[in-house]
Parts: sequence; structure tokens; C-alpha cells
Amino acid sequence: MLELYLGRVGLRFSFSFFLLLAVLLLWDNQLLLLPVLFAILLHELGHLLTLHLCGGEVRGVCFTGSGIHIRQSRQAGGLRAELLVHLSGVAVNLLLAGIFYLWPSGFYGAYFSAVNLLLGLFHLIPAGNLDGANALRSVLARRCSEQRARQLLLAVSLCCLAALLWGMLHLLAGLNLSAAILWCYLLFCTFREY
Repeated sequence: MLELYLGRVGLRFSFSFFLLLAVLLLWDNQLLLLPVLFAILLHELGHLLTLHLCGGEVRGVCFTGSGIHIRQSRQAGGLRAELLVHLSGVAVNLLLAGIFYLWPSGFYGAYFSAVNLLLGLFHLIPAGNLDGANALRSVLARRCSEQRARQLLLAVSLCCLAALLWGMLHLLAGLNLSAAILWCYLLFCTFREY
């Protein structure tokens, strides 16, 4: 584990993050991974900026093989601020997708638009610890008991994952390896969360 500090904010990089990055870069013959990494970075910066603007405080950012996780020392106040923080990364991705779709700049511009669109839509899925699930969790936490909220989140997540699997098998004419791995990861994260 590598730890760095930017002021009071700790940046933690796990071995799994570097391993995943090395493997992906090794397979990336056409330099397609760099726009993906840039889109992910902008997504997370959207969360961080909105958290800061809403009065929240970041304690640390942890980079792992399973994603980037923001640890807060003080949350943004109120449901509206929480929803803004949870959905700001998605908003950044959808905005970038629109900008690069309307004003494409060759293959990489169109590719960057598609990557941002897919990343934004993916994070809206209410499963695991994705932004859609975090936003739904914030709403349910104010409407019902914690146990009931967990049950509802599990049910919604499993329904969404079942629909996603059906769509991949029927609409996309099969399940490729990366989609299968991603789906299994979301299923694992859903059971781990709820």
C-alpha cells in the first residue's frame, strides 16, 4: 500500500490498483485505455468538487483494483447535497459525452464521448456501491428504517442486475468475458453492501 498526502487528504494506492493498471496497459495496443482513465478521473473529480462546494470534507481517496473510493470526514449536509454529490460524477460524464458528441474531434473524440456515456449510464445502475445505489440509499435512509432500506436496496439491485443480464444475453446476442466479469463484480458488491 502506497500512501501520499495532499495537505490533509490521504491518497492510498493498493497493490491491486497497480496490478490492474499494469495488466490493462499491457493489453492496450491502440492507446484506448488513456481516454477511459481520463473519463474516470473526471468522474471522481466531479464528486470531489461537488462535495467541497456542498460543505463536505474529504479525508482520503483510496485507489483499488475494484475502483476509486472517497472517504469523507464530514458529509455534505441534507438530502439535496448528498444527491448532488452522488450524482455529480454521472453529470460530468454525461456532459462530456454530449460535448464530444456534438463537437467530435476524430476517432478519439467520438471514442471519449462513448466512454463517458457508458460510464455515466453504468454508474446510474442502483447496484453495489455505484452512484445510483448511493443516491437511492440516501433517499431510503430518510424514508424508512435502516433494515427496510437495506431490503429494498437489495431487491432493486437484484432486479436491475437480472434485467442487465437478460439484456446482455438477449439484446447483445451473448455475454462477452468483460461483461460477464463486470456483472459478477456488481453481484458480489451488491451482496457485500446489503
